[in-house]
Order: sequence, then structure tokens, then C-alpha cells
Amino acid sequence: MDTKKPKIITIASIKGGVGKSTTALMFTNILSKKNHKTLLIDLDPQASSTSFYIKIIKKKNLKLTDINIYKVFKKEIDIENSTIKINDNIDFIASHINLSKFNEESISLKENLLKIFLSFIQNRYDFIIMDTAPTLGSLLNNSLIITNYLIVPLPTDQWAIESLDLIKNRLQDLFREDLPIFYLITKFIERQNIDKELKNFIEYEYKDKFLGSVPKRDNLRKTIFYREEFNSNEDYYKAYENIIENFLRILSK
Repeated sequence: MDTKKPKIITIASIKGGVGKSTTALMFTNILSKKNHKTLLIDLDPQASSTSFYIKIIKKKNLKLTDINIYKVFKKEIDIENSTIKINDNIDFIASHINLSKFNEESISLKENLLKIFLSFIQNRYDFIIMDTAPTLGSLLNNSLIITNYLIVPLPTDQWAIESLDLIKNRLQDLFREDLPIFYLITKFIERQNIDKELKNFIEYEYKDKFLGSVPKRDNLRKTIFYREEFNSNEDYYKAYENIIENFLRILSK
């Protein structure tokens, strides 16, 4: 097994629609442009990250029914053969709707499968990003057990903030309560007072663990919807760049 230790980052939230997959895609995109070899794993049966790369996957004549993370978990394909080359610095492991069965299945070493399989390929990468499902269960546990860092996207929504306790409780269950957790605000509307108030609260509450905020922009939604290349001149992109710079600066201390 390989011994190199990449930085493993889990993007997670128990609330759907918070920009989790967008954040995973943006981290992958920006880190790759900094010349970091990056692996993105889609662990969400809704497969939003997989959908974003579907044009590339189809162009390579690959069938998602044959090459996805669920097939790896079921030992029907080696993880070495599951990675899809997106570009020189990005590899991707796709999700599939069948992954929705995983939480209810009886599988040997179920909660440690990702840790076991990644050990065979992790030396290829500087960063491994995991996009997770917005539910508690074995899928999320797999990523929380192996990850070095947890990043939680938060919209300016009180329930999203309150749901953080669910993840923290799960970390305690897994004896990972010391896992470093970082936060960022997504879909921030500068003109709304409630957004400003919640941002101030999050900044005060999490201080040096708060990475920054991303403005709500239709252009970002369109880019995701039409599966286009991210525009580095857009303010949402620059916001994510600043967030990642803050994150990397903290890691370097």
C-alpha cells in the first residue's frame, strides 16, 4: 500500500441545497489550477458532482453503471480502475443512484471501506476532496473516519446553523471530536440585513475557523446547470479563491 499522505477534505452538511457540491467542485477546480494533483470523490447518491462532469465522462465513452464508487465498495471494480481523468490535475470518482442502497446494506468493514481502498491510490494526490450526502449514515461515516479536515458550507439560514450539532454528535460517535472543522457562507446576499446578521454571528462564533463568504450569483448557478467552465473573473470565483487561500494559510501554520 502507498504511504504518501494527501490532505483529505470532506465537504459536508446535513441540510441539502447549501452549495455543498458547488463548494467541492470549486475547491477541486482552484486547487488543480494551483498545480495540486486533486482527486474528487462523489459520495452523494444524488450525484451532483457527477452530473457536472457528465459531458467529459460521455466523451470518454464511459458508462457510469460500470465505473462508480458504489462498484468499488461492492468490490466489483478496483479503485485504480474507477478514477476518471478530467484533466492533468483532476481525477474523479463518480457516484451512482445505486449508492443510495449502501447505508442499509450489510457489508464487511462497511465504515472503513473508503480508508482501505484509498490507501492503494492516495500517493498520486496532493488533495482528496469528498462531496457527501446530506444525511447521517455509513456513507458520511466513511468520509469522516478518514478525513483530515471537515468543511461545512452554511447558507444564511438558521436551521443550517442549528444542524451543525448533528455532525458534531456524529464525530463524537466516531471518536473524531478533535477533527478540525471550518465554515464558509454560501449564497450570501449582501443587501439583506438578515444575511449580514447571520454572517456576523458565524464570524463571531467560529472566528479563525471561518473561511469567508460566497455571494449568491445566477452566473454560478448557470455554470453548474450548463456544466460550463468556471469563470475566474467572476466575483464568486474570487470569493472561493480567497476562501481557499485562507484555508491553505491556516494549514501552513
